[in-house]
Amino acid sequence: MARHPLNTRFERAKLSDYPADVVTIECSTCPERFGRYKLGSLVQRLGADALLDDVYDDLIDCRYKRAPWERPPRKYEPRCLARFMEWRG
Repeated sequence: MARHPLNTRFERAKLSDYPADVVTIECSTCPERFGRYKLGSLVQRLGADALLDDVYDDLIDCRYKRAPWERPPRKYEPRCLARFMEWRG
């Protein structure tokens, strides 16, 4: 998926930059959206140089998720709030 270089969620960070051994994803909008993934298995599957933007897109399947080039949701439209719990970027 092509992205505008100024519109990235994770400032071009890679999977190898992730600060924990377990990647935890949680969403406050969708309580059923919770997952834990071993960093090692994600590195094997996607590669250590995989951008966190791509990992996010691969792991999160949300009906409210929008592509970076799409307009942001309006005030009362639902938005995807899934996030990497350990990421402080």
